[in-house]
Amino acid sequence: MSLEARYVPGMRIALRDAEWRIDRVDVPSHGGMLLTCTGQSELVRGRTGRFLTDLERNPEIL
Repeated sequence: MSLEARYVPGMRIALRDAEWRIDRVDVPSHGGMLLTCTGQSELVRGRTGRFLTDLERNPEIL
């Protein structure tokens, strides 16, 4: 499975001890993926986060 197919908008992930909903997936020219997410768990609810998959430790798909 390609990385582009691994993460899709609407999917929920666990990252940095919080739950996020993926809103947008971009593929930057330098590789990896840029995930634009909205926080779902209490600490980050309603906040926007942008994460580069190359720099994060395996976001867990929920």
